[in-house]
Amino acid sequence: MKKIYKLFFVLTSFLCLSQDWKTLPNYPEGQDAYAGGREQLYKDLHQIIKDNNLANCKTYQNYFVNLKISESGKPVYTNPPKKVLEEEKCSYDMMIKSIGMIKNWQPAQKNNGKKAAFYGFIFNPKVLIQDDIQKVTYPRVDNSQFPGGVNAFREDFRKMAYAYLDYDTYLPKGRFVLSFDVNINGKLDNFSLEPKVENYEILLKDLEFCAQRIKNKWSPAKQNGIAVKTRFNMPINFGGVETYDHD
Repeated sequence: MKKIYKLFFVLTSFLCLSQDWKTLPNYPEGQDAYAGGREQLYKDLHQIIKDNNLANCKTYQNYFVNLKISESGKPVYTNPPKKVLEEEKCSYDMMIKSIGMIKNWQPAQKNNGKKAAFYGFIFNPKVLIQDDIQKVTYPRVDNSQFPGGVNAFREDFRKMAYAYLDYDTYLPKGRFVLSFDVNINGKLDNFSLEPKVENYEILLKDLEFCAQRIKNKWSPAKQNGIAVKTRFNMPINFGGVETYDHD
C-alpha cells in the first residue's frame, strides 16, 4: 500500500489577499508606494538627477524597476539584470543612485497594519533629464498581455504546477509571490520567489519549468508603441496536502 499526496494549489486573486501574507504582490487599490504617487516620484527623481549631476551618459536605457518596499518604507531592488552591457552601465548606475537617494517611500497598509509590498515602475532617463520640469511626467505604459487575460495564465499555471510539482521534494506550505520578467519578445525570465524556504532553489526551478511549459505566449508591455520589459508578481497559495491510501 502506498500513500498518494494531493496538493491543494491555489492562485490567489490580487484583490483578495489574506492578512498573513508576508509580502503583498502589489499595493492595495488606492495606495501607492511613493508619497504623491508616480508623478511626484518622477519629479523627485528629476531633481535628484539634476542636483547630483547624474545625467552625463552618452546613451540612455529604460528600465522596469521592481521594488520591495519593507514595513519600514525601505526599498529593495528585486530584479537586477543578469548582466549590464557596457553601453548601458551609465544609465543603470544613474537609476540605482537616484532611486537610492529619494526618501518618500511608504509601506502598504493592510488590516490596520503596515505590510511589505512589491511596486514596479518604468525608469525613463530621457524623460527624467529634461530641463523643463513640466515635461517630466510618468510615461504611459500599456501592460503586458496574456491571451485570455491574467486569470487564464493563472489557470494554465495551476494545471502545470499540479501536474509537474514534486511536493515531497520541498514541502511548500503557505503564501508566496512568484515574480518574473516579461521581456520585449514576450518571453519569461529572471524568476524569483518570496519568501525563501527550505529547498528554495529546487522549488523555484520547478515553478519556472511550469511557467515555461505554458503554450500561449505573452505580448510585451509597450511604452509609446515600443516594447519594454516589465515584471509580473503572481501570488501563490500552497494551501496544504490531503493524503489518502491507495493499494
